[in-house]
Amino acid sequence: MQQGAIPENRRLPVPHWIGILIIVDCVVVGVYVADHLLGSPIRYIEEFVDLNREGNLPTWYSSVKWFLAASLLAVTGYVNRNHRGRSVWVFALLPLLFVLFSLDEIAEIHEYLGHLSDALLPGGTRDGTPFSVTGIWMFVVGLPFLILFGLLVRNLRHWFVGAPSSLIKIIVGVVVSLAGAIGVEGLVTFVINDAYLLALQVAVEEALEIAGGTIVVWGCYEYARSCTSFLPRPSA
Repeated sequence: MQQGAIPENRRLPVPHWIGILIIVDCVVVGVYVADHLLGSPIRYIEEFVDLNREGNLPTWYSSVKWFLAASLLAVTGYVNRNHRGRSVWVFALLPLLFVLFSLDEIAEIHEYLGHLSDALLPGGTRDGTPFSVTGIWMFVVGLPFLILFGLLVRNLRHWFVGAPSSLIKIIVGVVVSLAGAIGVEGLVTFVINDAYLLALQVAVEEALEIAGGTIVVWGCYEYARSCTSFLPRPSA
């Protein structure tokens, strides 16, 4: 070990700025919970921090994180394009996917697809079905997406040979985010008539989505740092 080097077991497990994102994640969810516990005394604040609304602080915060993840991967793929041959076009699908996630936060793409999928329900409407609130987008969009994501990752494993932990973080982040969007969101039908349970369901759902985005950003940053010269490489 070089003189003055920090022993492995004493290093911070995450980069400082990722730690800051984690703190912000907790604050975003915590403010929403606190606002509900206080009875939402100020309407403007409620609308600004409500995790169950679109076009406010939590929405844009998540959108920016997914776009940051996409940018890190896109720049890294471009820098390494001469070493990967044709597979660079397959790799490009991953940052494009995260751009889609970013757009979905502000454009409500999956909600729109969910309404279109109502045509598959009896009578062409979700009214009177167990999916009256959420629709069936989790099955017709969410599950096929998980399968396609798995196939994409399988074809991109060789890109992450030098930084396998970064790929693991990206996979875990996407799975955690979708666990909130697909899994916990499906519980809303059972708690819709209880304001506090509904707030808890929304908090857990959005907390998972927000945390998943941070884990993905962490993985993308770790990967970019491992194979580019414009970011500091991890210590040996």
